[in-house]
Amino acid sequence: MTKNQRFQKIYTNNFKVTRHVLKKFPLSDKDIEDLQHDVFMNFFRHMDQIPENHEKAFLIVAARNAGIDFIRKKNRQKTDLDTFEVHEPTGTMWESDPEREIQLQVVGHLLDELAKEPGGESFCLYYREGLTLKEIAERLQEPQGTIAARVARMREKFRQRLQRKLEPHV
Repeated sequence: MTKNQRFQKIYTNNFKVTRHVLKKFPLSDKDIEDLQHDVFMNFFRHMDQIPENHEKAFLIVAARNAGIDFIRKKNRQKTDLDTFEVHEPTGTMWESDPEREIQLQVVGHLLDELAKEPGGESFCLYYREGLTLKEIAERLQEPQGTIAARVARMREKFRQRLQRKLEPHV
């Protein structure tokens, strides 16, 4: 049996199985069809490495993984950080907590210190003023990737310093 004949036989025997697996995900019929094609093309590329009688298992796992990946990608695209809202707590839980007051003062002083360091301006614009990385990049006229790297570096510095400063108070 040639490779194409083997593939045709496996495709015919397992088409409904892969469709059944993909139907378990919240996908449109068009997305299911596209993912099925992707699964079978992937199978065709690796067909020589898949032992006989293991084709169905490969296709089931490949279809499941394709569905999971598609949903994750779709969810990442839905997440828009510009419209992300943070809701402030409504209670008065921390008003009379002296330890909390000390912690807030330490955080404020630490932010002031970090603002003076290289990259600190980006960090404070991001966390104090709530600007997006894109807005900071435009304001400072620098690439967004540079701003993201600075914020990440400063976040780590902030975490380490805050941990050292709060240890005596916690």
